[in-house]
Amino acid sequence: MGDVVTFYHKGRYHVFYLYDRRHCGNKFGQGSHYFEHLSTKDFKTWTEHEAATPLEEQWECIGTGTPFVINDVLYLSYGLHTTRIYPDGKTVLPAAREFLKKNGRSGVFKRGELPGEFAGSTYSISADGVSDFKKTWIMFHPCENPSVYTNPDGKLRMMANYRSNGIWESESVESGWRCINPGFPPGGDCTFFFRWGKFDYIIGGFGGLWSKPADAPNTGYQDVVRKGLDFYDGSDVPAITEIKGGRFVMAAWIPIRGWGGPLVIRELIQHPDGRIGSKWMPEVLPETGKLKTVAANVSGVLTCPADSKSFMLVFNAKPAEAKKGKFGISFLPENGDQASCELQISLDDLRAQFANGLLNNFAGNQKSLREGGAPHHAGNYAIENLIGVDQPFTVRVIVKGDDKLGGSLIDAEIAGQRTMISYRADLTVKRMVIRAEGVELKNVQIAPFENK
Repeated sequence: MGDVVTFYHKGRYHVFYLYDRRHCGNKFGQGSHYFEHLSTKDFKTWTEHEAATPLEEQWECIGTGTPFVINDVLYLSYGLHTTRIYPDGKTVLPAAREFLKKNGRSGVFKRGELPGEFAGSTYSISADGVSDFKKTWIMFHPCENPSVYTNPDGKLRMMANYRSNGIWESESVESGWRCINPGFPPGGDCTFFFRWGKFDYIIGGFGGLWSKPADAPNTGYQDVVRKGLDFYDGSDVPAITEIKGGRFVMAAWIPIRGWGGPLVIRELIQHPDGRIGSKWMPEVLPETGKLKTVAANVSGVLTCPADSKSFMLVFNAKPAEAKKGKFGISFLPENGDQASCELQISLDDLRAQFANGLLNNFAGNQKSLREGGAPHHAGNYAIENLIGVDQPFTVRVIVKGDDKLGGSLIDAEIAGQRTMISYRADLTVKRMVIRAEGVELKNVQIAPFENK
């Protein structure tokens, strides 16, 4: 799957995801995405619904949008990337932009009312409040990735993405949209809004995050990435939704060999200052066999086999001094180390990273998102400002080897406060080298996935 957008409605969590069979290779490399639809009430049993926006025309290429509710009716906004197939001049977009410029509001047009092929922002409506979506073929804005949402004060708003930007407001979907905050957010692929307690947040696709106090004006957003306090963890285009019990859940995808890949779900943690961390969501963890102790403690170097290509590794880290020392786990194939991966955690500078693993030493430093790194590639990258590692803490790692993936996913949870995931093509983990300096790793345990 590609971009996911999520929603919680009447006790059901919905995941709408862009589906493309050939990693964006269809239609001569322009992609041929459309929204498929999953839902669940307990995060254990999932229902695969009919596609929410099936392709009905040869030229259709659907881009990200958002689900939202008005008067208890479930909508799904989305963009039509028709300009990937036709030039602008052969679509409705020039006329729609001219209307917006002249009137200060976007126009609302049914298919066929403007010259050119249909493009821009449109939406589907659910007939039963769960699935059974029907396209309206109504264009309400010329942007090609609309993020429509109901603000906590009840106003209908939209963040315009992909060849547009800013925050927009309207009395209804079809009343025409006016811009109330030009230039921010800056557009790009996908931006999403959510409020959590006393703070508002806007996330931005592959590497944007802004926050402000909820009572501050829209001009009060600050760049969280620039401070090195973001929660990007290898996931792409995250969508965040509040579910039952005041819990916040993040869903995203990670790339494997091109655009699209596995679905990743996290549970988020909010700190009093508004900073957000992430942890594994208990409901979606794989079942494992009984944990087996590999070592009671490691304070130097330990080499051990991996008896299964999919397993969980768990241990406790105890620094010799507060915020001092580092350790790393290299996940290696049977021979050599070319396809390997090292998870390294440094308490000296509160950083964690994925890098190419080495047999005889720690890997070199990787860059964080703030420093120009690329967590969204789910390869080698670093995260900064770790939380909860100034005292003994637990590290959990899932290694998932899968023939369909053509490699392994390595997913880490650090102190129950931060997560990070990496995809390693062509790697089947057969052994591990655990290396610690200034940190004692205690009760190192491993358990294979249950064979289900």
